[in-house]
Amino acid sequence: MTLRSPRSEFVRKALLALAPAVLLLATAGSASAATKFDSIMQDDRLFGNPATQAESLDTADGLGVDVIHTIVGWRGLAPRDRQEPGSAGRDHATRRRRSGE
Repeated sequence: MTLRSPRSEFVRKALLALAPAVLLLATAGSASAATKFDSIMQDDRLFGNPATQAESLDTADGLGVDVIHTIVGWRGLAPRDRQEPGSAGRDHATRRRRSGE
């Protein structure tokens, strides 16, 4: 029977405990990351205002912006002169379906 010192026993246990971690790190693959990120800009006050829209879009383009996010209300885009009386808030396709056209 061989007598071991408490210090050598500690070293042996430490090496046995660290061996799986070393193996895991040695076999781990490298992480890959995206090389291209989109630059997004949002400013509803500038992009939604016809008076400043063209200049704002040119500025954003000069800054390298790829995507512009804006919220546009349908009320501001809908043609007002074509509305029939009583058609506010209705979908014309739904009205045709209901009338059998």
